[in-house]
Amino acid sequence: MDFKNKPYLFLPLLSFALIFSLDKLLLCPAVQERTVLWKKIEPPFYASREDLAAQLATETESAGLILGSSRAGEFSSDWIARHSPVKRTYNFSAPLTCPAYHYYWLDRILKGGHRPAFVILEADLLLFSEGAMDYALNYSFDPLFVLRHTDVLERQGAGFALQGRGFTFDEAETFFLKYFFALYRFPLDAKALRENGQEIFLPDGTYRSGRELRGELNRLIERVNREKLGGIPNPLQFNVPEDAMAEDARRLADRHLSRPPSPTQILFFKRIVEALRQEKIPLVVYWPLVSEPLDRLQRQARPDFQNELKQYLTSLQTNDWQPAFLDPNPDPRIRCRSFVDSSHLSGKCFDEITLQLLAALRLAESP
Repeated sequence: MDFKNKPYLFLPLLSFALIFSLDKLLLCPAVQERTVLWKKIEPPFYASREDLAAQLATETESAGLILGSSRAGEFSSDWIARHSPVKRTYNFSAPLTCPAYHYYWLDRILKGGHRPAFVILEADLLLFSEGAMDYALNYSFDPLFVLRHTDVLERQGAGFALQGRGFTFDEAETFFLKYFFALYRFPLDAKALRENGQEIFLPDGTYRSGRELRGELNRLIERVNREKLGGIPNPLQFNVPEDAMAEDARRLADRHLSRPPSPTQILFFKRIVEALRQEKIPLVVYWPLVSEPLDRLQRQARPDFQNELKQYLTSLQTNDWQPAFLDPNPDPRIRCRSFVDSSHLSGKCFDEITLQLLAALRLAESP
């Protein structure tokens, strides 16, 4: 092409460069505080794990590690320190996440030179659902990690015998589209622009805009990382009406339990367990305590899944490494069963579960 004599031929390239540059403006904090709905906590929460990882890298002694969803977010490092020899436990839990996200951080932590004192790994059908990776594809991972763990050949096997690298090609494609094009990750929303500027009346009698509340949330997350190592202990107890609990359980089941467990998540779960086995790091897999309606719907949806998971763990145990499994749902000794919604246990009930997890890890000390 004769670009010198026909400069208009540069127009498509210049247009693309301009659009690409404008797209990147959506990543600027000053822009995001106006364009991302202030109630949307997932972007700052996932981003905060970078700071938490940097903090963990400064530890001189082995710290515990919690890998879970928001349902594990209220495990307390202070409570664990009171009842075990491990005095600092980092909580990398994030809203509705998955084993792929957990492996991403475990891999980075191990390669960074920190060997955790133990790992508490959350796992149930919600985390193994395909929808559990939506937030992670938006707000986590990096290109090299995705490239290294994308299947280019057909996977072999089924269930926990499945063999493969990790992501499907479609999942990798979704990640790269979101990674390179901010508008795909943070779509413009007129409702967000409006609500971020609106003033909201608060219980203390003051007014603050959505942008101000988002700033307070960011500062709270920074403080939680610094003082609580990523966990958010909450002493409150909730009592949700049974009909509302059942309705919420059905909504979650319709969204996450209508399809088989994601092969991608099975592969990454296996990678986590195998990495911990290789390093001989104590592991307990925690099947979260949920409301009775949701527990029943999970068992009805995939009645054999939990046993298959436990059999996989058993198959890897050796004389010097024996992973533990804890499902408190059928345990009559668990007295505190109060829930914020069908899947989230009240913060007041976490102390009891924590002691059981420490006992499973053989780390519990007498109160």
